[in-house]
Amino acid sequence: MNVRYIVDNYPDGLVRDIESVEARKVGEREKLVIYLEGESKGLALNQENLARMLEIMEGEDDTDQWIGTKVAVTVDPDVRYMGRKVGGLVVSAAMPETGKRAKK
Repeated sequence: MNVRYIVDNYPDGLVRDIESVEARKVGEREKLVIYLEGESKGLALNQENLARMLEIMEGEDDTDQWIGTKVAVTVDPDVRYMGRKVGGLVVSAAMPETGKRAKK
């Protein structure tokens, strides 16, 4: 199976700059996909992570302005899908001075 997107087995708390953002068809839906510095696969944003990115970017919906933003990707075992706990990846703001993940 050729997986183009980050789905699991991702290092918890990894901090990277956003290199690019693209709209891509993922399954049956079109989603925004962020590509992080040093990563070959993109992270398709679900509704929760899209809302988090908009919060990080203070409502800026021009995704060209997201490039260069430092984010942390963490594993959250409480992520739900169709009412079930399935675990997943969560995007959060990272503090640029230290490279540490910001508190949720």
